[in-house]
Amino acid sequence: MVPAEMDGTTGRSSGRVLVFIVSYNAEKHIGSVLDRVPKELFGSEDVHFLCIDDCSGDGTASVAALWAREHRVRNLTVLRNRANQGYGGNQKLGYRFCLDAGFDFVILLHGDGQYAPELIPRFIATWRTTGADVVLGSPSGAACPSTSWSGTGFSPGCRTA
Repeated sequence: MVPAEMDGTTGRSSGRVLVFIVSYNAEKHIGSVLDRVPKELFGSEDVHFLCIDDCSGDGTASVAALWAREHRVRNLTVLRNRANQGYGGNQKLGYRFCLDAGFDFVILLHGDGQYAPELIPRFIATWRTTGADVVLGSPSGAACPSTSWSGTGFSPGCRTA
């Protein structure tokens, strides 16, 4: 039998959240992506940001680190790969960081701004209130919870493409 707190039928009132920003040649965009993050998240004890620059040929990591210093943000870690890992490899590094550091939930953003940082609170709230294993965004801006890896638990009307 699965304990109630793990069966997806109860919400989570707490838990550590990692917002993982994959970045490659995003020097021109990373500052505006960080500017768009709701400010209360940068002061949260439960939320941490990780930006991994995948050995960009520009100053992505430097711009992100400078942004954190200028805004006095203490819950943003900026790392730069010494060798390009590719999109999937960079994601694996971030997810490994998440697991090793004991985070309970991870949100993936892109450093070039193609995902809306403004929606991070909606994803966190959906995860906390539904207890979902996975929350996917849709083009309509909905946060769609699922407690099933097979995809059978998605809410009606939510799309993944």
